[in-house]
Amino acid sequence: LLVGMQSLGAYAVSRCGPLSLLTFRYALLGLFAVVGLVSLHLATETNRAWRALTVVVCLLLAGIAARDHVRLAAYYGQHRPRGVHRELTTFLVTHGIRYIEAPYWDTYYVAFLSGERVVGVPSDWVSRVREYERLVEAHPGEVAIVSRDGCQGGEQVAIWHVCRPR
Repeated sequence: LLVGMQSLGAYAVSRCGPLSLLTFRYALLGLFAVVGLVSLHLATETNRAWRALTVVVCLLLAGIAARDHVRLAAYYGQHRPRGVHRELTTFLVTHGIRYIEAPYWDTYYVAFLSGERVVGVPSDWVSRVREYERLVEAHPGEVAIVSRDGCQGGEQVAIWHVCRPR
């Protein structure tokens, strides 16, 4: 209960600007407030009928959530999502490209998926891995540009264009 209340309070006080799905994740610990309230109610309520009603409502809500989870799992079981970062990584590894400059998240996806056989620096944000920066700087003629906007002479790989080093 206290963790949830503290999380909601901190989010309300420290949040600036409009509500956004990108920042709302920080309030998710607030769900512990509801769990704490239900637990407190079940621990202190002496009337068996109220406790039974509380349990039934919780089970009903859990059933509704479970139904949606099962439906989503069944959908993805039939329609597997395309692994575009895996396609990009496979392309880079099979073509011997070891260094890239790409958008921030794409750079780190590729480094992870390739087991760091391909590393890079972000083209749109500050690099957070100094070792990758040093490796890319040490091989300036071997750096491929990976862009979602396209590049002259680049090859289309999934949603990106890869311009090989010259």
